[in-house]
Amino acid sequence: QNLFTNAILAACDHLDGLVDGVIDNAAACTFDPATFVFPASGVYGSIAPGMPLQCTGDKTASCLTPAQVNAAKKIAEGPRTSNGERITTPDGTTLSGYPFDGGFMQPSGIPTRDIGTASSAPGNIGLGSGQLPLFWFATPAPAKNPLTIDYDNDIDLVRSSSPVINNSRDIAPFIGRGGKLIFYHGLSDSGPPWPYTQKYFHDVMVQNGGMAGASKFMKLYLVPNMGHCSGNMATDSFDMLTPMVNWIENGVAPRRSSPPATASSRHPGRTPASAMRRAAGRSARIRRPCATAVPVISAKRRAMHANRNWRGTGGSVQRRVAQPAPPPAGS
Repeated sequence: QNLFTNAILAACDHLDGLVDGVIDNAAACTFDPATFVFPASGVYGSIAPGMPLQCTGDKTASCLTPAQVNAAKKIAEGPRTSNGERITTPDGTTLSGYPFDGGFMQPSGIPTRDIGTASSAPGNIGLGSGQLPLFWFATPAPAKNPLTIDYDNDIDLVRSSSPVINNSRDIAPFIGRGGKLIFYHGLSDSGPPWPYTQKYFHDVMVQNGGMAGASKFMKLYLVPNMGHCSGNMATDSFDMLTPMVNWIENGVAPRRSSPPATASSRHPGRTPASAMRRAAGRSARIRRPCATAVPVISAKRRAMHANRNWRGTGGSVQRRVAQPAPPPAGS
């Protein structure tokens, strides 16, 4: 897990202009674990200097087998048919995987829910797929083994509407009553994948006059490295209630969380980022998450440059440089 984490951070951490253990410009990240080669030096080069992440021979402590790399890529890509095609459920949802992020292989990322251990099954079997034949099939089939689902032939067995999730984009009555929504989602969440939240936000936005209209009643915060609601070496301690109250009662729309978010200390010493913070005499990183419609560009510490080099756009804080276009919704 540490090997994989070092690899993806070595490939993409620097793309936002600051090497700090967080990928804040995932739109520019093209990490492929099958072809990645560690740098010969630097903070991420010490673990396997100049060596490929994927083993070219026998398995060693400094490489992953092709089978391990392939498994990670399949988790990131999400379910596919035998022909490699993406799968759309009867309710029109295109199934998502878990896109690579700096916290992908950190403890609260993929390991806890999608890998398991030698003595325990992955958490998502009980929390998600284990419920599929009983609650999500149009005709319940409690004897069906969810691990034998045939993506070529069994998807039509799924109900045309979710038994637990309301996907309706028509929230006009809620908006009309003055309702406000604040979404936040960790980019390393190994429960519900974040692209579903971004897709819903995008679809509601389109129906309500684009960002200009939607920003009047909803905000989206996507948090790099963070697992399911919290965890990993992420800025996962923040206050969303105070901005919500201020928005509803005083008409002040949130742009940044208040007070500033701080990094979790649940897993000290697990990533190079924590080592760098300790070396600098800092036990926690302070950031202010910013609302944004761009799925993979989030707030960055302004201290890396003078404030004049930053600007707020649609509630997000971005450097004054051209940013890559966001990927298609749900990708």
